[in-house]
Amino acid sequence: MKEKENFLDKNTLIAVSLVFMTWLLWDSYMRKKYPVGKSPITQENTAQAGRKERQRDNILKKTSDNEKNNIDASSFSETESSKKFLKEQTLSFKSDNLSFDISSKGMGLKNLVLNKIFDRKGQAIWLFLDGEKLAFETRLDEREFNPLYFDIKPVSPYSWEGVAVWREIKIKKKLSVKPSLFLMETQIEVIGNIPPQFGISTVLSQKPKKQGPSQSFFSFLTLPDFVSFFVSSSKGWEYVPLDSNSSSSPSENVKTFSAVKVAALGDKYFGQAWMEKESDVLPQFKIEKEIGWIRHLVLNPKKDFKVSYKIFIGPKDLALLKKDHPSLIHWVDFGWFSALSRGILQILYFFYSLVGNWGGAIILLTLLVRIILFPFVLSSHRSMELMKKVHPEIQKIREKFKDNPQRMNQEVMAVMKAYRANPLGGCLPLLLQLPVFWSLWKALSNSYSLYQAPFIFWIRDLSWKDPYYILPVLMGLVMFVQQKLSPVTLNKEMLRVMQVMPIFMSLFMINLPSGLVLYMLVSTVFGLVQQVYLNKKGDLETSALLQNSKKLKSTKGGRDV
Repeated sequence: MKEKENFLDKNTLIAVSLVFMTWLLWDSYMRKKYPVGKSPITQENTAQAGRKERQRDNILKKTSDNEKNNIDASSFSETESSKKFLKEQTLSFKSDNLSFDISSKGMGLKNLVLNKIFDRKGQAIWLFLDGEKLAFETRLDEREFNPLYFDIKPVSPYSWEGVAVWREIKIKKKLSVKPSLFLMETQIEVIGNIPPQFGISTVLSQKPKKQGPSQSFFSFLTLPDFVSFFVSSSKGWEYVPLDSNSSSSPSENVKTFSAVKVAALGDKYFGQAWMEKESDVLPQFKIEKEIGWIRHLVLNPKKDFKVSYKIFIGPKDLALLKKDHPSLIHWVDFGWFSALSRGILQILYFFYSLVGNWGGAIILLTLLVRIILFPFVLSSHRSMELMKKVHPEIQKIREKFKDNPQRMNQEVMAVMKAYRANPLGGCLPLLLQLPVFWSLWKALSNSYSLYQAPFIFWIRDLSWKDPYYILPVLMGLVMFVQQKLSPVTLNKEMLRVMQVMPIFMSLFMINLPSGLVLYMLVSTVFGLVQQVYLNKKGDLETSALLQNSKKLKSTKGGRDV
């Protein structure tokens, strides 16, 4: 009696071990490539966490330091005595969308809070961490980038003006805010006898924060939320990841762009962007490790010059970004298939307008994709059925010519050609779905529209993993049932490897966005329904195709073995 084969034989164990080692090496590579992850910056992880909530009820009210140390702009100079005399002063602003402080130090922004937007812990989003260099601070563009101190006065509830003096040069800066659009406009005027190689710079700064050690082997499948620069210049646009732990030399950490149109800094969902509006001097952008400098330099002596730009601070919502600047839509990184990701988002927006739920929109998108791919699925099913029918004949050829591999391959190819069978035909639907899978993954992981978007019951955030892993487990079970109903044309070794695929795919999905797992689950269920239908209705069609193939083989002089 033939001994019963064991599923966990030597070859299967070797295959599973190789798969496990491959993922282990890939995980190690991803940890080295993205050593600094960035989570949304909240009140808890800023330097302000231990202080009491600021009193922001009286908008535009100066702080006590400003009242006690009201310094005239004419006293500003670069002498050491004046630097010791100067103290930072702030004005506070609060609206429904934004709260922030304007500092006399370069009229930079600090303590900025998005009032109506919360992170996954229910805490308000703080975009800026306190540090030496403030966001959008104006500085002298010298070797040391010396700070300027402005005497700030409110012009209206939504605009402010400041004046600073350096030697014989006066710098005027006006800042106005449109909180409903998360937008600010800035005009800077430099007046006086300007020496050569003089300029002013604007700071882009966001202090990085390390992420804790990974708790899951498959955690790298969640796209890293690292802070990065985005630059749009005359040469196109580019992403520059921010890595404060880089061991490179200082010169290797410096990158310069000319004729800059847009310079931005942020994570997946939130950030700050500078947009050139109208200036007398073409700007440059210089990245030094974790600091970005927008530089307006005067190479030759000049009487005076003006600088004008816009500032965006808030969520990376595509609907908002495309209104401010055409290049800003590329700030949201959708990867290799960015055009397909944007197209998928447009379809999701349409379905969302119909059902009012992003999970329902993903289900409708899944059905649309499966309907479009159904002709290819039908062709694949027919090909697999033909392979199943001719498989005994191929086995006879392999047995007969096992000592002559060249002759065996020729005979097998002749049979395949005669029956018009394609062993790779069953892979076509899967290959066609891979770009959609990748594009949807990037869209769900990077689109602010789906950030914390709920579905039903326990799924409260489609851009985050399933907290109870119910969807990945269900997907694995449905894949197992579908596998049992599919035509089998693989050899025994490959069949054993395929039998562990449902388990492997469930593990693969545990840290992916629940919206993507929902797509895969619905797609697998729909594929199972298609499989049952084709198994019931397809036998007659396959038999007819097989008969036609045999007739074609005989008319062309084909030979049976």
